[in-house]
Amino acid sequence: MVMMFGGFRLLNLQTTTTAYWTEDFSITAADLDFIYNLFLEEAVPLTTPDLIQRLISARVDKEFKSFKKIQDKGEIFRPQESYDIGQEIIFPAFDFSKAEITDKRAGQNPEYGDFSVIEATFNDGTVREFGSDLTIEHQLNEMFVDMDDIQKPDPRAIYSRYKRTLTRKVVDALREDDDTLFIAKRWFLKSLLIGVNQGHLNLAEAILDMGEGGPLPTSELANVAEFGEGENQILKTVSLDYALLQDERFDEVGPAGKVLWFLQRMEPETILETPKPLRYHPIEYDAGLLTPELIQIEEELDDELSLYELVDEDDLEDTAVIRVTYPHLRAGTLPLTQRSEHIFPIAYRTPRILFTLVDGETQEEIPAWVVRESGYVYGLADFYERHQISIGALLRVRADEEDLSRVIIEIDNYRSRSEWVRIITKANDRIMFKEGQITVTTPFDELMIFGAESYDEIDALRDKYRGMNLGNLIGELIGELASFSPQQHVHAKTIYSAVNVLRRCPPAPIFAELRKNSRFNNTGGAYWRLS
Repeated sequence: MVMMFGGFRLLNLQTTTTAYWTEDFSITAADLDFIYNLFLEEAVPLTTPDLIQRLISARVDKEFKSFKKIQDKGEIFRPQESYDIGQEIIFPAFDFSKAEITDKRAGQNPEYGDFSVIEATFNDGTVREFGSDLTIEHQLNEMFVDMDDIQKPDPRAIYSRYKRTLTRKVVDALREDDDTLFIAKRWFLKSLLIGVNQGHLNLAEAILDMGEGGPLPTSELANVAEFGEGENQILKTVSLDYALLQDERFDEVGPAGKVLWFLQRMEPETILETPKPLRYHPIEYDAGLLTPELIQIEEELDDELSLYELVDEDDLEDTAVIRVTYPHLRAGTLPLTQRSEHIFPIAYRTPRILFTLVDGETQEEIPAWVVRESGYVYGLADFYERHQISIGALLRVRADEEDLSRVIIEIDNYRSRSEWVRIITKANDRIMFKEGQITVTTPFDELMIFGAESYDEIDALRDKYRGMNLGNLIGELIGELASFSPQQHVHAKTIYSAVNVLRRCPPAPIFAELRKNSRFNNTGGAYWRLS
């Protein structure tokens, strides 16, 4: 018979440990049952933080009750305590089984000093010996506390500390369930939604139609549609949200945190289909041809069509400088680039987001659309015309600190003045360049700026050059632009800007063509000339 001192299962509240919430935590069938019952009993959709905190509280309460139930079964064995024959003790080492002390004698081991050996007989007849009256330190003596000394963990504090891990695990589990849905930042059960019929949806369409298509919040549509009488407002709006999402007539266009509805047939055509100047027909190229210097230039250009990560997330700033290329100038758009995308409003499920763009100079509010899937912001045509924005202009965007659904577009301190630049013109249906003066109203990239005699003439040239091979296009542009340099060479950024006057193309294919095509010679740095 072996006397036991160590190897005991310790009784402690696991919900107080970091490992429980980060490593051990997973959603069980019992957790899902709890969530379902919560929705059934309260009939109210819940936000993710609220749902997780309710689940945390249930877990803590369950363990607390189990802990108390175990302690209520009897005295817990501790090596430091003294026990008498006939006394019943709970032993954590054996699944908290109860045993009767049937014998006791003096222990004989100089390493432990004076102590006793107790013989415990369990209900199944098993007999085991344990050390008691021990004066040495033992973890069992420290780990068991009275119920009055235990303070329940605060669910809010647990959520705050471990919300990233908990949110991921809870959300993943709920998304796998067919009956749960997440809408308007709340979770609920599809089976508990209020019924929305075709009449309600037709009335919602009429309301939006009278409001020029929208946007309108769900609560306003729900109140006018007059359905769900007697139900709480949150349940009514979530039910209508879900029904509107299933109907292709309606688009949810609000930024994250706001649910706004718009009639799709009344949305600008330019957000439903990529504007013609922005359409890019992908060109295959060898990325291995790009030198570190050319990659650095591509990173600086920050084109929304660049395929690989050019900017580390930790390097993103609260403001971003955007270079205006001809395609965006002509389409009345801004690019959603790797440096600027995070500044514009996001949404959880809608591809088009209506938000407010604020002119930093005049404070005018401009309705604008984020079309994230296609990588642009629409609504700047009037802004460009009013401020006489030129090709190569530098604009700054930043989020409104008080309202993240608003973005401020600014022109850094710059006094309008006349500048000598390369002017795009046309002769014999070919693109030509000449030197001339234009009024420049913004800071600009000297290597990218162009003036233009007529945007309509440029658009006609774009149609003519549409089918030209990229190498031939670059060759023609270098041939025309080289005359502006005594060395007869052209910078890579200038070539990129000029190519985009005639065809939408990101930097990488252009730079790769410069490197591989024997027609082009590098004259040092990022300058190129015809062979």
